[in-house]
Amino acid sequence: MDDRRPAAPRQLGVQLSLVILVFIVQFLVLQYWFSSDQELKSLREEKLDNVMSTHEPFVRAAVMYLPPAQADKFITQLRWFRQSWLTMHEYEPELWRTDIVVFTSTSLIELKELGCVENPRSNVQEPNKCIVIADYKKASFPEFNYDFADSINVAAVNHPWVEIYDWVLRTDIDTFLTPAFATWKPSTMAVGFGQYSFDGYDTNDRLARIMKDLDMQPAELDNIGSTWYGARQLVQSCANMTMEMMLYLNKNEFTQEEKNAEYGAKGWPRWH
Repeated sequence: MDDRRPAAPRQLGVQLSLVILVFIVQFLVLQYWFSSDQELKSLREEKLDNVMSTHEPFVRAAVMYLPPAQADKFITQLRWFRQSWLTMHEYEPELWRTDIVVFTSTSLIELKELGCVENPRSNVQEPNKCIVIADYKKASFPEFNYDFADSINVAAVNHPWVEIYDWVLRTDIDTFLTPAFATWKPSTMAVGFGQYSFDGYDTNDRLARIMKDLDMQPAELDNIGSTWYGARQLVQSCANMTMEMMLYLNKNEFTQEEKNAEYGAKGWPRWH
């Protein structure tokens, strides 16, 4: 009969391994549990706040720019946006209002045919409306000939007709509103997703160097899109800073060759 027993050191090693394994599993499970619970709590709180806010007056506007020189193209896009806006309104809370505010440089008969008017919202009870601000002055000048800047600059303009809005949506015309937007009021400003920072390029490093040159805080987000939704004054502040940065980059970070129209998109995706 073989009465040999396992060596004590070997038993102790196995037991210690099991104890350590249990602690590791507990740590991971507890970490997952509490982090998930916190995330769920935040999600529940945001949903509750959102539900509560639907019972209060809330006035917002989708702010966009329409280049009059390309009116035919952009009016077609606006027709689709307007239709999505009308559909979204069917799901909107009774006390909420959402206007379309179109900045352009002249009166256009096509906008009137869409039911847009050249007068401001008079009060928070007035039904949703499409408003045209037809005296907009373009942001470009000889040293800064960048047409797309106007789509950002209109969100920076503190026009008297815009002051009535609690929140604004800075968006382009070639977009849509979905029914989900009808009741959406996030706890903080929300932005869309863009794509300008790619692996294998030094774009982020160059932007970090520029921020350091300007004594700005390091960026914690990248690939921020051009669609912004938030409190009006915050969006206006962001748009103003964006315009300032556009002018700075145009003057200091692009060569004359890169700014030449013939250069086109040769700098994409590194620096364009």
